[in-house]
Amino acid sequence: MSEETHIHTYEFAYKNKDGTEMWRCADPTCPPKKYRADLVRDKLSKCPSCEHSYVLDRESMRRRRPKCPRCRDTREGKLARTAGKIAGSLLDDILLEEEFPKVPFPGDNPKQEPKPEGKTL
Repeated sequence: MSEETHIHTYEFAYKNKDGTEMWRCADPTCPPKKYRADLVRDKLSKCPSCEHSYVLDRESMRRRRPKCPRCRDTREGKLARTAGKIAGSLLDDILLEEEFPKVPFPGDNPKQEPKPEGKTL
């Protein structure tokens, strides 16, 4: 039987007297262990908003509860969400086209050539 690996959902805990930031896992099933910020940075974490895993970077650690780049309320996050919506709609269109290919209607004549624009004699 394989054991599932736990991905921490890190959040800021407190700052020591010497200025060291301490972080902990927000998951209630995880033991209450504290980690130094330099050990947490560049580790895999779970986003509290969307539950996807991502790597903690300096920008995400500026917040008390870090979020993934798509869920952040920054310019980059908004661009990532917009790009995701566009890519999703394009993918939906492609999948719909493959599932239901265009069938010519009986009144359509595919052999008709378009009329040239301009003066006609």
